[in-house]
Amino acid sequence: MVKGDIKAFIHSWKEANCRVIDVKRQVVASNNTCNVYPLPENCFMFLPKDKAKVKINGEEYYTLGKQLIHAVKGDSLSIQALDFVEVMMVYYDMILPEFKNYKSLSRLHHFRSVLTVEDSLHIYKVSKELYKIWQSKTDLTQIRAKALFYTIVHSFLLELKNQHEKREEKDPVYRSICYIKAHYKETISLESLADKLNYSPSHLSLLFKDKTGLSPIAFVTKIRIDKAAELLKETDALIYTISSEVGYQDPHYFSRIFKKVKGFTPGAYRDKYKKSEYNPVGVIRKSIEHRTGLLYSGSDYHSHLSIGGTWHMTDLKHSLALKMMLSSTFFLAACTGGEDESHSVNNQNTADNEPLVQQHQFGETVIPDNIERVVSIGLEDMVYKLDLPLAHATLHGEDHYLEEQLLADQIDTSIGRGADFDYEVVLEAQPDLIIMAEGPVYDEGVYEDMTKIAPTIFFSRENWREDIVKLGELTDRRAEAELIVDDFEAYLSDAEDTITEAVGDEATVAFIRLQEKMAYVWFPFPEEETDKGYVGLIYDSVGLQPDPYILELMEQHPEEKWGIQLSLEKLPELTADYIFVTAGASGGTQDEYSESWQQLSEIEELQVWQSIPAVQNDHVYQVSAKHWMLAGPYADKMKVDDVINALVD
Repeated sequence: MVKGDIKAFIHSWKEANCRVIDVKRQVVASNNTCNVYPLPENCFMFLPKDKAKVKINGEEYYTLGKQLIHAVKGDSLSIQALDFVEVMMVYYDMILPEFKNYKSLSRLHHFRSVLTVEDSLHIYKVSKELYKIWQSKTDLTQIRAKALFYTIVHSFLLELKNQHEKREEKDPVYRSICYIKAHYKETISLESLADKLNYSPSHLSLLFKDKTGLSPIAFVTKIRIDKAAELLKETDALIYTISSEVGYQDPHYFSRIFKKVKGFTPGAYRDKYKKSEYNPVGVIRKSIEHRTGLLYSGSDYHSHLSIGGTWHMTDLKHSLALKMMLSSTFFLAACTGGEDESHSVNNQNTADNEPLVQQHQFGETVIPDNIERVVSIGLEDMVYKLDLPLAHATLHGEDHYLEEQLLADQIDTSIGRGADFDYEVVLEAQPDLIIMAEGPVYDEGVYEDMTKIAPTIFFSRENWREDIVKLGELTDRRAEAELIVDDFEAYLSDAEDTITEAVGDEATVAFIRLQEKMAYVWFPFPEEETDKGYVGLIYDSVGLQPDPYILELMEQHPEEKWGIQLSLEKLPELTADYIFVTAGASGGTQDEYSESWQQLSEIEELQVWQSIPAVQNDHVYQVSAKHWMLAGPYADKMKVDDVINALVD
């Protein structure tokens, strides 16, 4: 039995500092029970050769000896002896360095294992010596104790890794990844991949998403586009050649996909790289015209993985030179003295004074230096969280969820609501930069009118975690943007653990919006999409699975991206354990909301509604469209809070 993130657990031991707190030897007579609850610290326990029933937090495991057990602080532990049982227990604590991007290390405190080890005699001898020298507790024996403890840990991790890899070879996700990396240039569909592995497409997709965070087709796209980006930077090959090289026969389609993923067309991406690169060691740009062989081996799970061929001493020299250059840069930056802080944004490219440029749906925009006044139209959530100097803002509908905070910070919201904004008010704001939400509401004519007032750029609401980093790059706030994303990812991880602990890891969910005699059923986004829309969090990020009926509807209506309208008579087909329902629209007025909720209350009285399984189990929760039908760091946190409040609190 293993519960937790194995890779993160192993990696944490490489980075962490550990301290042995106590070493105990426990003897349990036949048919007796030893209870420890809660565990005062993380603990390794070794049962050398005796029969016992071990319970961790009520979950029971039958052992025949040779078991090395890891449990975490706070766990409830019970050992029932079926024979005379000897248990060696080593309590320890672990101090992890504060790496900003080590979200996965937080999972250490959820890692539990009951592992059968082959080299049990060696571990028994080590643990006995550890127990013996621990009694004296001199400085030298403390050092020796730590060395012996790491010997136990190494044996445990080695066995853990070996057993994990044996299981992985049978794992359909592992096999899928191997196949994709070996055949990414070929045509790959979910159906063809599932057929090769003898799995149903929907089941494989759920397994793949659960393990990697991506759908199989999104993973194919990621591999292809990352490879294309590498070729654009490292070679002078024509774009249509690169398109074919990574599996896209239509270069125009390739360009659209590349821009969607990277934010730039392939040509603009290459130009950006050429402008920004500094090459102190004269790396020669290459061609791919006569390239042979794959750049990926069959697996990224093993330590023998080779990417891009063999390392040579010249590569090491290049790497060293680059590190020296970066170190010098940081040193000089540290010696330049403090700057006078202001609320303006200085986004000047200090390396070569090249202006920063954003590519968007209507062309490209040069970003001005020293931005002191920003007007936001439809992106207040992201802009406000990034703490840009926001002067004026539009709000989507009445009683916007950020309205109180914006007004408290004296940010004017009189530009308008949604698409109805006043150009004269925008002009009076005297903005240095206008930031607008992408979408059909704001067409090229609106863009041209706005550019007469100030430089205007566009970002997506649905995929804010990518776009806030791009916006941070353009406004000299990349570090702040990355921290916002990291904090949100950590919050999601904690929320998933909390929700899974409350309802299990197989609970299903549906999100619907009711209107008159119809219901709109929201879909998880199609697999080729990198963003997940407004309600994607509930399907992809909090440990819940989409209702099977919704997955069937997606297969039946592949042309639909967001969802589909159903008659109320179809609603009992939803077998989800939990249903979240909203009414109205994010930009609605109070009168419109009142009317929508009145319609919902009338629907709830109907027999067809009462026959839905989740309704019968009292597992239906009403949520507000004001934040569920928008997206951003504030709105998405409110969505997750809604789910936790419903399913946990």
